[in-house]
Amino acid sequence: MAFKIKNIIWEWFGLRDTVDDQFKDVNGKGINQRFNELLAEDFDDHSTHKINNIVEYTQSPMEIMSRFVVYREKTFGLCLISSDEYVRRKFIQYASKINNLRGTKWGYILLYRFMGFDSIVVNELASVSGFDSPTTFDDVERVFDRRCQNCTKYSIDLTGAMPMSVELLNFIMNVVEYNEPINAKLKDITYNGTSIVSGAHITMFIDANGNLIYNNPFDASFSAWIDGNGDLHFNSDNASAYSLDVSGDLIYTP
Repeated sequence: MAFKIKNIIWEWFGLRDTVDDQFKDVNGKGINQRFNELLAEDFDDHSTHKINNIVEYTQSPMEIMSRFVVYREKTFGLCLISSDEYVRRKFIQYASKINNLRGTKWGYILLYRFMGFDSIVVNELASVSGFDSPTTFDDVERVFDRRCQNCTKYSIDLTGAMPMSVELLNFIMNVVEYNEPINAKLKDITYNGTSIVSGAHITMFIDANGNLIYNNPFDASFSAWIDGNGDLHFNSDNASAYSLDVSGDLIYTP
């Protein structure tokens, strides 16, 4: 810092203020001057350095104050992909390059790699299309005079060692919301072979010892038990995400 406001603040006052100032000390400073110098000293100690570093504190991805991280994310139109602030800062740092890939297959691969997944495979699903009828101008698949061509369906297969959680599921879907092309529609996402869009089947069985065995890697709060009447019960912090399909299987759909 080139100067301290404390050393110059009294120069901003007029000669009359110095003459009229009361209760002067041995240095000739009255109570008004001493009070203003105390205020300026506090400003020098706690605020001036923030002003001197305003660009770093509000703009530089790796230096900005924590409370400004979310605003920088919004500035670039980024999605929330992690609760780790360091990851979020790195995401902001490469925002321009990431935005250049937005809406593409490589956008998905980059973002999910950024999140820590081991492999990302984006599959474009086959779609049937036909030619216009020479008499009606449209057919079953394409009706150019009445509606747009259907979006291309695709799926994403993810693998990794990260434990599945509701938070991770939200981050995965945030990427879809951010990156999905305008002419494509997600059909399914699998994580280590299990669907997290169409729903995960919760497998339950009773072992040879009469114990109820079950597992839902996508919901750590899930628990199940059999009461004295033989009725099956389950509990979860995300109970609204569970349903029974037509076969009577318990399905978890985040």
